[in-house]
Amino acid sequence: MPVNLEVREKMIEVYSLQGDREKSKPEYIFLANAYDRRGLYMKSIEMCKKVLDASPEDINVRKKLCNYYVKQGLPDIAVQEYTALANIYLKNDLSKYAIEIYQTLLELQPENVEIRVTLSELLSREGKVEESVNYYFSLIDIYMKSDMQKEAKDVYQEILKIQPGNIEVYKKLSEMYIKFKEINKAVEVLKDLAGLYTSKRDFTETINVNKEIGDIYFSQNMFSDALEVYEKVLAIYSDKGIYNEQIPYYKKIIEILMLEDNIHKALLFQKDFISLLFSSNELDTAIAECKDIIQTYIKLNKLDATVSLYRILFDEYLKLDKYDEVIKEALEIISLYREKGFLLQVIEISEILSEVYVKLNQVSEAIDIQKSIGDIYLSQNNVPEAIESYDKVVEKLAQENRQSDAIDIYKKIIDLVPENLDYRQKLIELYGKGGDIDKVVNEYCSLIKSQANKGDIEKASDIFKKALKEINDSPLLYSCIANIYFDNKMWDEAILNYLKILDHDSDYPGVYSKLTLTCVRKGDLEGAAEWVKKLIAGGNVYEIVDYFKINETVDPEKAEIYYSWGVICKKIGFVEDSIRAFQSASRDSSKKLSSLKMIGDCFSQAGFLELAARQFRKILEISLDATGMSKEDYLDLRYNLGKTFEEMGKFKDAKKAYEGICEINIKFKDTMEKIMELSKKIDSK
Repeated sequence: MPVNLEVREKMIEVYSLQGDREKSKPEYIFLANAYDRRGLYMKSIEMCKKVLDASPEDINVRKKLCNYYVKQGLPDIAVQEYTALANIYLKNDLSKYAIEIYQTLLELQPENVEIRVTLSELLSREGKVEESVNYYFSLIDIYMKSDMQKEAKDVYQEILKIQPGNIEVYKKLSEMYIKFKEINKAVEVLKDLAGLYTSKRDFTETINVNKEIGDIYFSQNMFSDALEVYEKVLAIYSDKGIYNEQIPYYKKIIEILMLEDNIHKALLFQKDFISLLFSSNELDTAIAECKDIIQTYIKLNKLDATVSLYRILFDEYLKLDKYDEVIKEALEIISLYREKGFLLQVIEISEILSEVYVKLNQVSEAIDIQKSIGDIYLSQNNVPEAIESYDKVVEKLAQENRQSDAIDIYKKIIDLVPENLDYRQKLIELYGKGGDIDKVVNEYCSLIKSQANKGDIEKASDIFKKALKEINDSPLLYSCIANIYFDNKMWDEAILNYLKILDHDSDYPGVYSKLTLTCVRKGDLEGAAEWVKKLIAGGNVYEIVDYFKINETVDPEKAEIYYSWGVICKKIGFVEDSIRAFQSASRDSSKKLSSLKMIGDCFSQAGFLELAARQFRKILEISLDATGMSKEDYLDLRYNLGKTFEEMGKFKDAKKAYEGICEINIKFKDTMEKIMELSKKIDSK
């Protein structure tokens, strides 16, 4: 007979009104089951909730309620009820059942982080470490998928608390600390991992972890800590008798020591390193590693260390008589240093290379190297060292009888120290041995000029006399000393030696010009004019004109000389050059008016009367005070100027010239009569 559920519900209402919970509870459960069989889960839920209202701690009914929510398709509400059920289990110290509930919850909500965390903790508390760790790892996967790396890191820490020997967790956790730049924490985790490997006697992994720690310190510029770790790695390898694997750690240690400027300790490690390679008869490896280290030092700009390494390497080669290897390596490193601009290191290696060439009797190659050393010093403006190197070159050139090359080197030295008489004398001796008299003369002339330039005319004269003993018929020598005397205003000595030139060569270029100029400078205008006449007679007058323009226009202060030259040019009919000379003389105030007057005369002589008049009018505008002339000279010049204007028919200009005289001295010559005559002429026009 079918159960009438409505009647049963009515019965429960009666029991409730009577307050009889004991009778109503089984009826509610009965109805919940009945409704469940009929698929009426919401009615089942309603019945269970009425029971729980009266008995909230009833585990079985709550389990039914959770099941009905799941069947009804309400997992979120089911989760709440399951959680409440789990809390009841935990409250009654029934962790085992609580774990089962949380496992069920995970089936309903596999991505629920809180459920997974609680389950992992419960399993750990119950001593089920492996299961707990597995759930923690699954939790980490969820965090990583959601880019919740900080939370994942915290979970790794929890795993290590319950399973401190988990190597994988150490690795993962250190990676995450590094990623988050929590360097100290990463190092601490790695140290624990290294200790774990050591306890397991896994030295390979111990070294690998220590290397990672060292590299982290190094990347953070914590060089002292990195050094300590790398040295520990070396000690482990040494204890195990493993040597080849030490190479990268030696390199790291040396690099750190160089960065810290601990050069002494770095060199000690270098030597140990190289010794290690050579003692192992690993020559090729040693060479390769040396080159690698050298490159590192070059990047660090630690050049002394690279040179010392090569010295060690070269010493080993030389012990084995492997000169070709020394030469090859030296040339390579020299090329590298040149490329990097490390010239002092080029010099040091080049010195070694030069010695090797000498040992092999390859003098020419040694000479080239030694010369290049000098050139480098010279490029660095280190003249003393450059000269010392060039001296060595000359010694070797003498062995090879390469006189011409030796001369070139001495010439280079003389360019550097032109005042050094010893080197010039050596050069002269070489020229003399080669019979090159012209170059001997040129060098003596250079010596004479160098002393004169220093103001030591007596020394210059002594060298000249010495040169005459060797070569007594050289016009060039006489010209050299004569020009020096000329430049130093020793006019008589200059003339004497210019005349000596004519004794040896009457056609010597420029000597008549120099004699003319010397006479001008001396104030002997008559003598100068005589030499000019000889030039004219020989058809070479332009020689003196050109020479004057080249040699005199650079000295505008010498107004008297310019004025004298202008007079000479005017006498011989060189009007244009005369005008240039007077223009230069006019720059001096004492010669200004007289020079301007002479310029006007030149224009007049050439037939340019208007230009002459214009020039003379300029003079009329210049007062006595502005000239620097004496009163008498000034008045005389204006008087002559007035006469010139009269001759040109420029009566007004003439009158103005005379009037200027009267303003200063009314009784000067016949000035007043001149003015009266000119006034009549002007009025009559």
